[in-house]
Amino acid sequence: MVADDVGFQPDVFAPGVAPIGPVPAFGPENAINRAEAMKILFKGANIETLTVGVENPFTDVDPQAWYYPYIMAAYKNKIVEGYPTEEGTRELRPDQSITRAEFAKIAVVADSM
Repeated sequence: MVADDVGFQPDVFAPGVAPIGPVPAFGPENAINRAEAMKILFKGANIETLTVGVENPFTDVDPQAWYYPYIMAAYKNKIVEGYPTEEGTRELRPDQSITRAEFAKIAVVADSM
């Protein structure tokens, strides 16, 4: 149980990261994907996700997806750059699990903002 006086913010959790309920559970052994990691990073660090004028360079990031503002803000702030494809485009692979090393890299970059 998390006490109310420690500043816990349930909206930090992205869909799939914690079960729905009065107190989200923390699952340190559960994998999270890249989209969820972006939301956790931006919400947890209280980084603004304003993305006006940012062109979507990723062929696999749908502008209607719940994670779109987090991905575009991460791109705008040079936190992520995605992966080049053989076709000459870029992918972010938002549904792919993020590794600890990848999360550490984006956290360090975001912390230097």
